[in-house]
Amino acid sequence: MNPTHLTLRNVGRFADLDLDIPTGSLAIAGANGSGKSTLLRAIDLALFADGSRDLAPCLAPWADRLEITLTFEHAGDLYRVRRTYEGRGRGKATLDFEWWEDDPPPMPNWVPLARENAAATQGAICAVLGMNRATFNASAFLAQGNSAAFPDATAFERKALLGQILDPRDYWPTLATKAGDERRTLEQAIVADQARIQDGLQQTEQLPELLAARDAISAQTATANAQVTLAETNLEAAQAAYSEAQAATERLRALTAERDAAAAAEQAAARHLQECREADLAITAAQVELDTLGAVDVDDLERKVERQRELVEARREALRQRFNLEQEWAAIQTEIERVALEGVRFHALADQHLNKAAHIVESAAATCVTCGQPLADEETKQRVIDGLEAQAAEAMAQARDHLAEVEALEQKAVDARTAVDAFVIPDVPAGDYTLQLAQARQAETRRVQLETRISGWRVKAAQTAEAARVHDEASVLAGAKQVDLDSARGSGDVIDLSLALGAVNVAKTTLAVSRQQAHDAAVAEAAINERITTLRQTEVAVAALQAKTAQTQNRIDLLKLAERAFGRDGIPALIVENVVGTIETETNRLLQLMPTTDGETFRVELRTQRALKTADHLKETLDIVVSDRDGERAYETYSGGEQARINICLRIALALLLADRRGAESRLLAVDELEYLDLLGQEQLVTVIGAVADRFDRVIVVSHVEGIRDAFDQTIRIVKDGGVSRVLSDTPAMAAA
Repeated sequence: MNPTHLTLRNVGRFADLDLDIPTGSLAIAGANGSGKSTLLRAIDLALFADGSRDLAPCLAPWADRLEITLTFEHAGDLYRVRRTYEGRGRGKATLDFEWWEDDPPPMPNWVPLARENAAATQGAICAVLGMNRATFNASAFLAQGNSAAFPDATAFERKALLGQILDPRDYWPTLATKAGDERRTLEQAIVADQARIQDGLQQTEQLPELLAARDAISAQTATANAQVTLAETNLEAAQAAYSEAQAATERLRALTAERDAAAAAEQAAARHLQECREADLAITAAQVELDTLGAVDVDDLERKVERQRELVEARREALRQRFNLEQEWAAIQTEIERVALEGVRFHALADQHLNKAAHIVESAAATCVTCGQPLADEETKQRVIDGLEAQAAEAMAQARDHLAEVEALEQKAVDARTAVDAFVIPDVPAGDYTLQLAQARQAETRRVQLETRISGWRVKAAQTAEAARVHDEASVLAGAKQVDLDSARGSGDVIDLSLALGAVNVAKTTLAVSRQQAHDAAVAEAAINERITTLRQTEVAVAALQAKTAQTQNRIDLLKLAERAFGRDGIPALIVENVVGTIETETNRLLQLMPTTDGETFRVELRTQRALKTADHLKETLDIVVSDRDGERAYETYSGGEQARINICLRIALALLLADRRGAESRLLAVDELEYLDLLGQEQLVTVIGAVADRFDRVIVVSHVEGIRDAFDQTIRIVKDGGVSRVLSDTPAMAAA
């Protein structure tokens, strides 16, 4: 993480700040209380602020809204974080996170990376940085009053913090979690497989009993098949007898059909003869009705109906047009009333302005009628009077305009009323020809119907003689067919078809029962064979599950080993052990640069294991052991200045470790004014920072000691004027910027 630009709006004592953070070393100087620490704290707040809880105390006393924007480089990319807080007390905080995309069409731009809520967005920021607030504040960011964050932590917290620095992506815990998840899944699977194995073994115990049952059912199947063969022979004999009976019955049915056809022909001839005789009678009655229908001129009635329809439509259209004219006249009347009222209002407004002007003229100690302030002199008084008279003149002009508009509208209303009164509505003559036309059309239709029917009846009446002859011949043929049918019934050739059919049905039933018995026996045999096949397959499946269970158990044992290896006391502990020596070396190298006034130097040792009192075992830990020329001493027994030296060197060693992490480097070292350092300690701090500055892209140091500024590449001063702080650059290049 490498910050490049910081913007503050209403933060602490800063009203408006835009600061390009230069590369190299930067000193921030200024008097106590000027706001030096605010700049460093703003970097921490931009990256890790806990919403309103952290932002609310930073709101400037004169404002209701603050904004912090930090632009930083990381792993070759450029990012921007913006936080705002608005309101007092339980205010509202916002968080935006963006990435600079260099070359998208049509031009580079900021791409939003914010998630569904602030917590998720904060997680995204920590994921990009590869560290959280605790890691940042315990290593690269030495805030005022927090230099002992690492030494004062518990051994467990120190080891966890070191683990986060060495494994920012939680690679090893993730592997341990995955191994544990897979192990638990496999353990559940092996329990299920063992249950299936036990169930399969219980099922295969039925095989001997099933094999004996299959032999018994095979004998039953053979007996049932023999019964089917006998039933089929009996059915063939019954069907032959039924066929002979059916042929005799068919001959009798044919004679019956011929008799029925002759009888039907006789009846049809009788009906036709009756219809011919009735047609002759119907002609006479229809002719009488036809004579009663008089002739009517339908075309004339249709012309009268059409004329009457046209007159009604013309009257309806005239009424609609007159209604529209009346609506226009009414609208003009409404507009006259509105314009007249508006003119009265302007006339009254002119009178009010004139009355106010007259009041000012008559009053010795006049006051403004608008604001109530006294009018100090005659010039002011006259200016107010002139303004009121101008307003009155303008209102009177408006009143006259409205009066002229009323006169024009009144003339327009007179014209509209004249048009309404002059409009003529045509009359419709009395009488309705529609009913007469309908009656005439009905009579014409009836006449055509009667003439058509009379023509048909005359044709049928002419067939009466022929119909009588056909009827006589059909009667003779029907009698002959009845004699033939009676002779066939008395010959004795007819067999009872129902008895023959009953014998066939009995034979079919017997065959069906035999076949069902054979089928049931075959189905039972097939079911037993299928069950035997299934149990044979179960035997194979059980053997496969037993082999699979053995393999799964081997996998579970391997995963348990992986869980221990990837767990806290496994590979991560080995990694910590591997870098502890580096941290000790860097810390002790820096401590050599910070001796006390009497020349005393200190040495730090990080111990990762501690012997237990109750057993012959070692406990994983991360203890800090400090020694001087007199040997080891408890860290708490050292003075504030001595502890400050130890804390600074240990923290810078951790910052160096953080700066060299692959993919999650923190290329920033920030040091606020550290407590308990005397003047010698302040000078030594400059030396220590100079010894490690080339390992960082940016080093920022806050101090109120004027002499420190000359030891850094660039310096900015914070000054406070009237409670508001601002930045002054002591470096010409920055001042020009």
